[in-house]
Formats: sequence, structure tokens, C-alpha cells
Amino acid sequence: MAAAILRALRTPRTMEGVCEYLRVPIYRVRSTVRELFEAGLVVEDDGVYGLTDGGRGRLEQDA
Repeated sequence: MAAAILRALRTPRTMEGVCEYLRVPIYRVRSTVRELFEAGLVVEDDGVYGLTDGGRGRLEQDA
């Protein structure tokens, strides 16, 4: 789920936007986004989430 969320956040989105993009319920996204945020891979600004440099680097590693 973490990799899918990182891919979804290549374009900044709200939590609800991530859910719509991935077609999964919010409870599946919320905890993973929190973990990614705590790991420094995701940043939040006024309810919109996006990737940090570390998050973009992780995507490149996984590709």
C-alpha cells in the first residue's frame, strides 16, 4: 500500500483524493500516510499531501 500511495502522491492530493485515485477506503490510506509522513517521505500543507525529496527517491529506488 505504501508504494501505491507514494505513486499517487507524485501529484499532490488530499487524503480523499488519494482514496479516489486508488479506489480504496480512507482507513486503508490514513494509517499508511501517517507512517510515510513520520518517515519523512510525505509532507502535508493545509490538507494536501505530496512527496518530499526522500519520497521521490524512494519511488526511484522502487522503479
